[in-house]
Amino acid sequence: RRSIERDEAHIAALRHECDLLAGIRVPARPRAEGRPPASPMPARVALERFTHGSIDQRLGRIRELEAGLHGKREEAADLADRLHRSNREHLADRQTVSKAVRFPLHGDAAGNVRIEVDYHVPGARWAPTYQCHVDTRTGDTAIHQRAVVVQDTGEDWSRVQLELSTALPTRFSELPELASIRIGKAQPPAVQRGFRPPPTGAAALFADFDRGPLPGAPRVQPTRSWAVQTVALDDVLEMAELEVEEEMADSPEMDFDESPEPAPEMRMDRAESALAADGFLGAPPPSPPRARSAAAPAPAKRKKARERDMAPGKPMPMEPDEVHDALPTFADLRLAGARSPDRGRLSPADPRAEYRASLDRLGLTLEDDLSGLLDQAQQRARAAASVGLPPGTSDIAGVIGAFDYTLHAEHRVDVPSDGTFHSIALASRSTRAELTYVVVPRVDTNVFRVAAIHNPTEAPMLPGPVEVYVGGRYVLSSQLPLVGPRGRFHLGLGVEQGVRCARNTHFRESRSGAAVVAMNELHHTIDVTLHNQLDRPIHAEVRERIPAPAENAEVAVEEVRVEPPWEPWDQRKVGGARVLGGRRWTLDVPAGERTRLEAHYVVKIYANNEVVGGNRREA
Repeated sequence: RRSIERDEAHIAALRHECDLLAGIRVPARPRAEGRPPASPMPARVALERFTHGSIDQRLGRIRELEAGLHGKREEAADLADRLHRSNREHLADRQTVSKAVRFPLHGDAAGNVRIEVDYHVPGARWAPTYQCHVDTRTGDTAIHQRAVVVQDTGEDWSRVQLELSTALPTRFSELPELASIRIGKAQPPAVQRGFRPPPTGAAALFADFDRGPLPGAPRVQPTRSWAVQTVALDDVLEMAELEVEEEMADSPEMDFDESPEPAPEMRMDRAESALAADGFLGAPPPSPPRARSAAAPAPAKRKKARERDMAPGKPMPMEPDEVHDALPTFADLRLAGARSPDRGRLSPADPRAEYRASLDRLGLTLEDDLSGLLDQAQQRARAAASVGLPPGTSDIAGVIGAFDYTLHAEHRVDVPSDGTFHSIALASRSTRAELTYVVVPRVDTNVFRVAAIHNPTEAPMLPGPVEVYVGGRYVLSSQLPLVGPRGRFHLGLGVEQGVRCARNTHFRESRSGAAVVAMNELHHTIDVTLHNQLDRPIHAEVRERIPAPAENAEVAVEEVRVEPPWEPWDQRKVGGARVLGGRRWTLDVPAGERTRLEAHYVVKIYANNEVVGGNRREA
């Protein structure tokens, strides 16, 4: 630090000297009397040379000192940070609170060891996206699988090997139970096992522990938190009296009651309640019991005591769905010790207590409130997990069904913990595309390119937005459906300007005869011309539609002549709505040639009728 101060003072002095040298001014030429004065040029040049040389020399020295000063400052900052850390080793601040895994390795074999640690961190979400590059000349297609990932776990993922799965790690799933197949007489199906209550008498397992405490350990009487909060003095006295009466009833000399003995678990509850009441109220032992007549109904008092034990403060039974959702995982359950009020029972672990115990084991003291830090982390995680997906993307959890898949990133990626979506490249695959040129001239004479692409992977392609590139140029954005492994999907590539289509129609109306029941024949002719202006042949598909009479309608539609022949077409095959009367031509058009398609159909109606909307069905 002193060296830094000396260098800074030296630099300040040199800068001051440079300012002084720069402030030297050349005096004006004096006025001589009688004759002109001598030329001042040599003196001015010498002065200029002196000032510039001195300033350059000092500037060079300043640069040297600043270069050395930069390194000294970095070293001083590093030393100050080390000193700060050494003085605060027992403190943990907000930026340094993290989790770590420590485990010993035993073995004599030399070499590298690969360790994999799996842990679940909430606060992350992802959705698939795609890029598709198609070469319309060769059919070569490249599919780039991508994903948009958001995470706010408090830890930046730097240079990680990312794996994205459609599975929900916290979702409960039951494994299928495969029944055995036996040869023989058919047997009725086995009865499904329902809910089985836990065994009773678990509290009696600690009787020896309560009877004789360990040497050096204080005796701790089990308590009931709900009984301590609701006990009253009258209840304690009545309960003690009831226990004495039970003993008298169970003795051979005074056998007044033939009812069965209460369940051990219920009797243990009453004893624990009495112990808790004595400890809470500090009352002396109860007075000797009063004599009881033979007509005293002991079962009624037992029933009353049993109802009293079940009443105070105990939680109401939960519905099956609520119990199912509230059940923790086995890894999160803890068994309380023998000195705990909840001994013998599994209870969910408190994360805050676990973190505090970890800090105590490491000898650390947290400056900030631990509960506040955990609440903030949980809020960030919930916000990241519930953030809205980007436009066009879909929630994969609702479309996968009962099967889950994992996608692997080919390269290491970086995903910062900032709660915003980031586009990540996963993998690239090559495949082939079969191009078909589709036109619906009744609606639009533009010819559209449709690529039938095969899924090149053994994994499904999840639904998501896809950016389509043709010849290296962006064309459009579309939506990719769910495609199974090695499946096929269709992807539109936009309008092909090199293929032209023209559609003309002709209409003629005639009468079949002069009789009263004569028929009107409405002749329609469709003339479609395809002109392939590309330098390669194409496979084209022309879709048309003819009228379809309604059920029980007094009208008939007959196809007279179709060249080349067409076939019925149902657009539900490609995900469209049902359209009656659909027809389709499929043909190959050579490069630079025209192909003509013609269809002639007739609509027959009674002479005194006409078609709703007009007899001419083609525009």
